[in-house]
Amino acid sequence: MIDIQRIREDVAAYKKVCEYKKKSIDVDKIIQLDDKRKELQLQVDQAKFKQKELAAAQDYEGARNLKGQIQEIEKTYTQVVEELHTLLLQCPNFIHPDVPI
Repeated sequence: MIDIQRIREDVAAYKKVCEYKKKSIDVDKIIQLDDKRKELQLQVDQAKFKQKELAAAQDYEGARNLKGQIQEIEKTYTQVVEELHTLLLQCPNFIHPDVPI
């Protein structure tokens, strides 16, 4: 699987790689899914932190309510990660600059 960070470093060059290898990969969608994955991960982390704060303050009802929200966010996160990995597995490797086209 190709590293998403390498794609982010030079999107235009990676689009050309896909073109040269005759692969129709939606690079913009991959980047969009990665952004969504990062956003959802941040939401999960923040909700878990708040849940721990509520539990420490002995607000167990509030902590239980957050548990349901965390599970929903994690479900969406899992779906996004699966779709992202599926797309990344279809991506071709970069071409070394010395290789003729």
